[in-house]
Amino acid sequence: IPREKVSLVCDGVNLQKFKNSLIHRASNSSKPVGIGVVAALTREKGHATFLNALAMLPKDVQFKAFIVGRGPLEAELREQTKKLALENQVQFMGFVEDVNTVLSQLDIVVLPSTSEGLGTALIEATAAGCAVVGANVGGVPEFVHHFETGLLFKSGDASDLTRQLNTLINAPNLRTQMQKAALALAQDRFSAEIMCQQTLQVYESLFSPKPN
Repeated sequence: IPREKVSLVCDGVNLQKFKNSLIHRASNSSKPVGIGVVAALTREKGHATFLNALAMLPKDVQFKAFIVGRGPLEAELREQTKKLALENQVQFMGFVEDVNTVLSQLDIVVLPSTSEGLGTALIEATAAGCAVVGANVGGVPEFVHHFETGLLFKSGDASDLTRQLNTLINAPNLRTQMQKAALALAQDRFSAEIMCQQTLQVYESLFSPKPN
């Protein structure tokens, strides 16, 4: 297919939906650092890598991890959590109707997938005021620009993920800086409004009169 016949319209996120998380976050400065994954509990979402990475964080790091979602790997992941002695630090939330209630408790959201489309969970997390870490797969690097709008790690590499998490845990100013840059990018390229505008432009280009 000729390049000039292809148009790319990225998924859009209703960024306004997550304003409540920002309001709650402003009055919630409690520690330890909140880290979470919001994804179905399936193999390709990489939860095992996430748990292994948490287990390798320095022992003096205080954190609370939340795994949001349901899926066929729940029993296996709970067993892994037990074997890694993370039971006091990792909470399985199951399906959450209003994910804002969890995002407002998080400082960092991770998407440790082995394959991914765009990774809209990271855009939603950004809109809710979280810093993001994503596996360098699929369309994730379209949104997560390393050390600009978030941090990237090699998919499946728990040690690399540990390094990126440790960087953000110890640098709250960097978390804030990258979240602001990511939010600006989301507003510019990945909002629902931008998606609608771009979709309309594609249709208009198809039906507009062509020069002879």
